Amino acid sequence: MRKPAFYALVGVIGALPLVGAGIALTRPSVRAALRGFVSPVAMDAGTLARPDGGGGGLTTLPSIGAAAGAESIELRAVVQGISPDGGAPIPPKAQPPRKASLFEGAAPGDSKKLPKGLKRSDLTSRDDVNVDNAMASLVQNDGTRRTLTDRVQRTGRYRDDITRILRAWKVPESLLVLAVTDGGFSPTEATGDAVGIWKLTPDVATAYGLALLEKYDERRSVAISTEATAHYLADLRERFGSWELALYAYGIGYRTAVSDIAAHSVTDFWTSFDVLTPDGKDYVIQVLATAQVLGNLPRFGLDRMKLDDPIRTSDLEVPGGAPLSVVARAANTSLDRIRELNPEYLSDTVPSTKFAMVVHLPTEGLARAKEVLMPLLYSTNSGVEGRAGSAFDWGKRNLPNVDAGSTETTAAARPINDGVAVGSGSERRVLYRAREGDTLEGLARAYGVSPVTIVTDNALDPAAPLKAGALLTIRAPEDAGAPDPTPAAPSKSTKKKK
Repeated sequence: MRKPAFYALVGVIGALPLVGAGIALTRPSVRAALRGFVSPVAMDAGTLARPDGGGGGLTTLPSIGAAAGAESIELRAVVQGISPDGGAPIPPKAQPPRKASLFEGAAPGDSKKLPKGLKRSDLTSRDDVNVDNAMASLVQNDGTRRTLTDRVQRTGRYRDDITRILRAWKVPESLLVLAVTDGGFSPTEATGDAVGIWKLTPDVATAYGLALLEKYDERRSVAISTEATAHYLADLRERFGSWELALYAYGIGYRTAVSDIAAHSVTDFWTSFDVLTPDGKDYVIQVLATAQVLGNLPRFGLDRMKLDDPIRTSDLEVPGGAPLSVVARAANTSLDRIRELNPEYLSDTVPSTKFAMVVHLPTEGLARAKEVLMPLLYSTNSGVEGRAGSAFDWGKRNLPNVDAGSTETTAAARPINDGVAVGSGSERRVLYRAREGDTLEGLARAYGVSPVTIVTDNALDPAAPLKAGALLTIRAPEDAGAPDPTPAAPSKSTKKKK
């Protein structure tokens, strides 16, 4: 054999172990075992340190076996009762089992009455008579069926945002079912210390980076709480190896689930069904039953309901101390609407924090709010607190004095009607308070712009007369002079016929 051929043969033989190892690593069980061996956060030793009120000590949790995946930093923080970034501790405590409120008061069902050939949920690996009975209770009981219908209708408000976030975390979109069973798709839902559409408890919320302040609770924010929940669920699935066990831990709490699963050497939810905690397994059954119904709505005659319209918002950074009533005025909407869009705010004043505070506004009011909010806050002496170098560094701004309350043409309001600019560049924006007799055509001529521009920028009804006292934002060329403060005369085309 020639030397080149010999060396090639030796190289092939030497590569065979590497190829075999690569093939082995494609198996999830092999990867999980390897992660459990090398991961710095895996619970091989079963011992986790945490600070406690006694000035030290260890919290010991049993290992759940080599078949389990690695424990994430966030899950470990749930056990330790601290946030991953070293924030304020949340003392771990035994949480009461989570109840799927959808099933409260429902009588046991009869699985024989269910339609045949239902599509199985992707959250489970098998069919089960317990799930069938729970489905029958859900769809055949008038009370639970009516409750389910109401909650499914509400999914239209946030479904798009929630499913987008679930996809980003690579978890099944069908996990939306938890927002249906637990929080009823209501951001303000609360049971004990579990809050929001996902019913997050303080320890989980803090571990996954949510802010829980006296006047601000991010568990009530649909988008922010969904990010945390998707992350949490992905970690639970990785840790326990199946969605059934992940839901079990979600229902009874991570700490309890680890102890329970380790005590009974559980590796599969179904084969260990008889030894698991009744509250935990009942929760899983109810969630799986609801997921199965949601995946087969036409088979149950539930596909003809009209979903609520999606809630579309735009975000605006707002300084601490700003009254939400002023924010609402700037966005040309009501305070009640701002409260509805921002359930995470627990008072009518934006709290002062170390991070940017964002208020959700109706999308059509964003452009106006960006231009009008700062002058309004400045003129009302709202006590806002800006962060150095931010858009709200008030000490460096020379803002026009906007009369936020009066609809009369006062000396304080005069600078607006003299065309004070709040923008710069080739096009400026001026704030103008409408007066009796003002018309779109007259203002358009005075500022050298199109009436359509004024209508579009201020969300006006072009067929309605301008309301005296309305605060308008008008785009005008940089070289445009201030208009005549005398109210513009109505054009012939806008005069009412007698």
